[in-house]
Amino acid sequence: LASSGTAALLGGRDFSGASHLLLSSPRGMDFSPLGTAACLARYLRRLTRARLLLGGCWELPEIFSRALSSRAVDGVCVGPGESFLLQYLERERQGRDLADLPGLAWYDEVRVHLPLPSPPSPPRLPDFSGLPLHHYAWTPSEKPCPEWNPASPPVSHLLVLPYRFQLGCRGNCAFCACGDGEHAALPPATAASHVAALASACGTPCFRFAHNAINQSREETAAFCRALIATGLPLRWLDCGRFSGLDEELLG
Repeated sequence: LASSGTAALLGGRDFSGASHLLLSSPRGMDFSPLGTAACLARYLRRLTRARLLLGGCWELPEIFSRALSSRAVDGVCVGPGESFLLQYLERERQGRDLADLPGLAWYDEVRVHLPLPSPPSPPRLPDFSGLPLHHYAWTPSEKPCPEWNPASPPVSHLLVLPYRFQLGCRGNCAFCACGDGEHAALPPATAASHVAALASACGTPCFRFAHNAINQSREETAAFCRALIATGLPLRWLDCGRFSGLDEELLG
């Protein structure tokens, strides 16, 4: 990205007072966000003395490795970033060594050090109470969800909530870098109870599940669908999946 384009993308934000900046880049089959994140990091390096971290990958891509060796960034988070960032900040506050922090890739003037393995743990029930959810809603011309339970809070807009109950992927597809055999998932009944709780709390039946392939296990996926049906809520959701794991029962 040209500097002018990057500045426009950042919206003129002032990062001069920041101590840390984490750029998260979703990694799947599309490699373009990686280059965007690396370019943003190089541009931000000119604007701030904050420590710059890149994240959003399940392995260390070459473009992020070059960003480390060129000192464009101070570290790369490989794997889930929420708990990683909290541990990173806590270690810095305590003056502890960061070299053995699980998930951190770093550079020591000689070589790039790959991170220690950090197996994924099952996701938790997200809390959207602090987010401006109205900014994520689309108001259609007609009633969005006529079958939504009228006893629930009125739905004046179509709000689609993100949710995931799996982390990692059991696959090892040649075209995708997300599969490394590591996988963690919530029990289907627990995941369905999360969806029902979020639907009631936020007043929407619509969800976008953020998985690489929801049907890695046909039995677990079928159990999750049955648990959703058992809630009695007219839930609507979409996700990514493998064609090889679909059949008439699942699609129904």
